[in-house]
Amino acid sequence: MRCLIRLSVLAIASLAALAGCQKEPPLSGNTIRINGQIWTVEIADTTELRTKGLAGRPNIPAGTGMLFVFPQPAMRSFWMEGCLVPLDLVYIDSDMRITDTHEMKIEPDLKGDILYPSGVPVQYALELPAGEIKRLNIKPGDRAQFSPDLPPASRSKPDKE
Repeated sequence: MRCLIRLSVLAIASLAALAGCQKEPPLSGNTIRINGQIWTVEIADTTELRTKGLAGRPNIPAGTGMLFVFPQPAMRSFWMEGCLVPLDLVYIDSDMRITDTHEMKIEPDLKGDILYPSGVPVQYALELPAGEIKRLNIKPGDRAQFSPDLPPASRSKPDKE
């Protein structure tokens, strides 16, 4: 009887260990994963798309966002000109490491006077619905994972700066 109980305990422990070792599902389409959360993103890879961003939208649905793709790493600054809802901003370097985060607030005059700098050269910026940074404890040093379908920065259109 003791032997049967020990075998049952070992079997349950083995199943629990296997369940904890399951890999995260693969990403497809325009998706990004950070800290286990997956977002479907629109791509802003031209100067025109990057300038407009999410401005003018009355809401940003949960599970979505916008990935700003730049041709090369550089210091970046974002602003909230014309944005109707607060946003979270996640800066990502070319090694897919998060370098900085900002909780961007709506500006009363919607002119975009407040800047949210990257602090270090980055190749990507991710705008998400407000509250995602806190909810998932996203912080510098965390890693982002992009689906293979996302356009690489090398295909991004050069800035006209």
